[in-house]
Order: sequence, then structure tokens, then C-alpha cells
Amino acid sequence: MRRSRFKFYKKSEWIAIVSLIVLCLAGLILPHFIGRNVESSNNIKADTLTFETLTTDSNRQTKHHKAEKRRVETFVFDPNTADSITLLRLGFAPFQVRSILRYRAAGGVIHDKEDFAQLYNLTKGDYDRLAPYVRIADEFRLASEFVKRNNKSKSIDETDENSTTTTYTPKISRGEFVSVNYADTAELQRIPGIGQYYARQILHYRKSLGGYADESQLLEIEGFPEEALDYIVVEGGVKRLNLNKSTLLQLRSHPYINFYQAREIIEMHRKNGRLNSLDDLRFSKFFTPTDIKRLAPYVEF
Repeated sequence: MRRSRFKFYKKSEWIAIVSLIVLCLAGLILPHFIGRNVESSNNIKADTLTFETLTTDSNRQTKHHKAEKRRVETFVFDPNTADSITLLRLGFAPFQVRSILRYRAAGGVIHDKEDFAQLYNLTKGDYDRLAPYVRIADEFRLASEFVKRNNKSKSIDETDENSTTTTYTPKISRGEFVSVNYADTAELQRIPGIGQYYARQILHYRKSLGGYADESQLLEIEGFPEEALDYIVVEGGVKRLNLNKSTLLQLRSHPYINFYQAREIIEMHRKNGRLNSLDDLRFSKFFTPTDIKRLAPYVEF
């Protein structure tokens, strides 16, 4: 019987042979796996770079689109009829557009550019840019601008086309007075120092306040001639706001209540219940003692 050829190798020789075979196989297989890992790592880095590039480009495009959407335009418009899209095109912020629409929905009317200037949070820059394009339709303007009274005299600088005679509005004498809460523009122009412009301003501010509580309030009108106060008397009551029933818009419309104060009144009423007096406002950071004092004639509970 032939002896197997494998019997000629010792055990230590067999271990060496097997180890050599394993090393050869490892030398053939490992480079393949290492190459795949390097390639995979490179692919991941490339994918990451591509994603970051696409994200950056996307953000740039988004910002570019937003900039295009918020492009400000200027054109003739009527703030009483302009829709939300028109107002946004003119450069109004969304919260301003909502405020304007709510004001109109509640029956508010913008009679002239001075009313327009009082829109919530309208800056002087925006007003200067938009004022030349404001056109108020006749139906929204005050009737006093169109109706002439038969007994109204012409001002001193007006001349009748059919006459060479110049007439003027007769002024009252010292010791005579005009009741500022009841007078119309014709009566107000009889006060020395008061012409058509200030007569309109007096009526406009009287409407906003709800009536004058003191003649010194007329000095809150820009440029009002102080000497005219000697011919003015305050008679009659004023229209009062119920702080427990008025809406945010109604409160905000009063010249002595700003937006933050109006919101504070609504929040205090919601959280603490019925307001009983102006003393309830003294603990609010939004109201100073001066604010409370001048509000006193105009509020009720």
C-alpha cells in the first residue's frame, strides 16, 4: 500500500503553508475592499458638496424671488378702494394692509391726505413717497369742501370776477367768543388769525377727539395761532369711549390712545374683567400720569 504524499510534511510545515496561502488571499482581496471604501468616501464627499451647493443656490434663488415679490411700486391710488394686492405693491407691510382693511370694514373713511398720514405705523418716508399719488374720490371727501354757504363771505384775497371790489370775512371783536364745539367753518373764520385752513383743522381734530374739553387742546394742532384762544370758548360735552365695550380699532382711532395702549386696555379687560376707573390703568407701563389725565374727559365705564 502506497504511503500518502502528505505524510512527508511535518505539522509545523503545514502551519507555514496554510499561513502563506491565507496571506496570499488577503493580498489579493484587501486592495479590492480598500478601493471600494475610498471610492465610497469620495462619493459621499462629492454628494455632500453637491447638496451644499444646491442648497446655497436654492437659498439665493429664494431670496431673489422674495426681493422680486417685495419690489415697491408707485402709482395713483385711492386708499378707500385699493385692495390688498394694490397696497402690497405700494410697499405697505402686511400688518398695515390688515389694519387699513379693518378700518374700512368698520366704516372708517380717509377724507384727505391728512387722514392718510394717520395710518398705523406709516413713516414720514413712506408718506413723502406715496402722498403725491393719493387721489381721494369725491364720494369720500367731506361735503364742506364742495358746498358753499349762501351767506359765506369771500376771504380778503378773493375778488369777484364781475367786480373790482375786494371783500373779506368780518372778524369778531375782543370780548366776543365762538363756541368751538358747535361752530362751523364759516363761524370759525370770524376768529382773528383763523382762515380756511385752520377752520378745517379745528373741525377735523374735533371729530377725532369727540369734542374739545379745553381750549388749550387747539394748540395740539400744528402751528395753531395761540392768540386765537382769546376768542374761543368751550361749551357742551364730549363724546366718550366705553373702555369695556370699545373694540381695538375704536380705541386706536382716538388721538390720545396709541396702538399699544389700545391693545393693553383690551388685554386688561380680557384677563382681569371689567375696568372700573382710570385707576386700573395706573399700574400699566403703557400709561403715564399725563396720558391718564388727558384721557379723563373722553372715557367711561
